[in-house]
This record gives sequence, structure tokens and C-alpha cells, in this order.
Amino acid sequence: MVICGCCHAGLLNTLSHVRRIFERPITTVIGGTHLVAADADYLQHVIDVLRNEYGTLTYYLNHCTGEPAFLALASAFGNRVHSCPAGTALTFT
Repeated sequence: MVICGCCHAGLLNTLSHVRRIFERPITTVIGGTHLVAADADYLQHVIDVLRNEYGTLTYYLNHCTGEPAFLALASAFGNRVHSCPAGTALTFT
């Protein structure tokens, strides 16, 4: 599970670094992905990489993801994408 305060280094860079350091599968991304200013081409690139390299991640996204990116990710990954505004409580087993 990767918890992002705000992925200023880039979501793909952050996930790649975590995967390399911990050598374990990533199952969940929680937080801000800093895609608020991403254009449609870059969003498609992110979606393609997530789909091809990270399998079936579940996403709990907030603030700096931005509505267009949230909608694009939700369109691509369906019920694996959730809104996670401040104050959300999550429980994992």
C-alpha cells in the first residue's frame, strides 16, 4: 500500500521507486496523485502505465488528483477508484 501526501515527484515515479525499494507488489494507492494539471495525453499515459505495469491496484484518491484525472481513472479502472476526501476512515484486513 502506498500512501501519497501529494505525488510531487509524479505518481509513476513514486510507484516505481516503491516497487524497486520494497520488492513487493503494490495493491493500493491512497492520497493525492498530483494530476490536477495533467492534460488528456499525459493522463492517458498514466492510465496505460498503471494498467500495464501495476495490474489491479485499488485507488483512494483525494485533493490534488483533480476532478478530470479522477474521472479518467474511474473510467479506466471502474469500481477500483474511490474518492477519499479528508476525514475518510479506511479499514484494511
